[in-house]
Amino acid sequence: MAGAAMPSIRSISAMVLVLVCLTSTASVYAQGNTNWVRSSSNPVLSPGETGWDSWQIMIPRLLYDGSTYKMWYTGLNTTGNPMIGYASSADGVTWTKHGNPVLVTGSGGEWDSSSAHAGFVFKNESAYMMWYHGSRKSSDGTAVDGIGLATSTDGISWTKFPANPVITQTAIDGGYLDYPWVLMVGDRFDMYYACQASQSDAYAKICLADSTDGIHWSKRSTPVFMGSGREGDWDASNVYSPNVLYDGHVYGMWYSACNCAKSGITIYQIGFATSPDGIKWTRASKSPILGPSSNGAWDSSDSVDNQGIVQVDGGFRLYYSADQGPLDKDGAPKSYKIGFAESPVGFAIPEFPNYGVLVMVALLLLGFTVSRRAPKKLRRA
Repeated sequence: MAGAAMPSIRSISAMVLVLVCLTSTASVYAQGNTNWVRSSSNPVLSPGETGWDSWQIMIPRLLYDGSTYKMWYTGLNTTGNPMIGYASSADGVTWTKHGNPVLVTGSGGEWDSSSAHAGFVFKNESAYMMWYHGSRKSSDGTAVDGIGLATSTDGISWTKFPANPVITQTAIDGGYLDYPWVLMVGDRFDMYYACQASQSDAYAKICLADSTDGIHWSKRSTPVFMGSGREGDWDASNVYSPNVLYDGHVYGMWYSACNCAKSGITIYQIGFATSPDGIKWTRASKSPILGPSSNGAWDSSDSVDNQGIVQVDGGFRLYYSADQGPLDKDGAPKSYKIGFAESPVGFAIPEFPNYGVLVMVALLLLGFTVSRRAPKKLRRA
């Protein structure tokens, strides 16, 4: 696809590092309301009546630059491959879609010829970068996963890195590799992602890789986060779709998970955990923080997941994917849609420091916000 030449990753790194430094002194914990408030306008983005995203849309990944919300998402119809779309909004509620997918699957037997899922996006003054998930079918019909890199000057026309994929499957993630989320800590890129060692591995976990250039990655030999393993827990089994922030002192991670109970009742919800080092995590006492709503609502079925966190005016918005149920009145699957829940201004989960005013100052100085991303019906784990 048309786009700009690869930008300097170092120039982007420097800007992200400034934001981390400015937020590192935010040490005041908000002790108030820990409930996320669903928007009365939900769902705010739905499949098109026709076209490439006319069945399901999911995995919202957000940036907010102070005046415009920008969303990259995964879309598909009933016959095509998942691809990445783009929408923009002045208020985060009313969205305008770019008509065509902005990042499409590769051709033939290319590494991303079967699917391209929305990935982590950030921006400096002149360039966007996206690490995204792709897959192809092997000779035996199984999926071969990878993570690639693409760049853009406008967030719409993307250039795929010619040496993609930048991460391929190895022993730790040979069964499943998806949901990249990239964090800049000092001079190091950290990528959190969902992984399974093999197809026979029971459940997805969260793994960690690091890089000095965003292209060449070294994987940690063991997962850093996994399901609790306790049959009655809401997140006993699969954990996936990490959204990670770091304030200079504490790491915070929003993640999707399920109980995948042996009873056959499976509910996908969103939780939160903290860590002093990004490796050893403690689940928040209030988890899960968001799950299916009351019967009949658009998000009242089995899944509220694939969240994308964005910082807005000292608070957070949590965009997420959800559906209303597996079948409609004609027996066809109901579509996946996107909505959001909002925290009050100044809100923070008690276990995680509030970014609040310091982030607002950082955004005014830098003119951009770093945000992220997260599949459901596409999820194989």
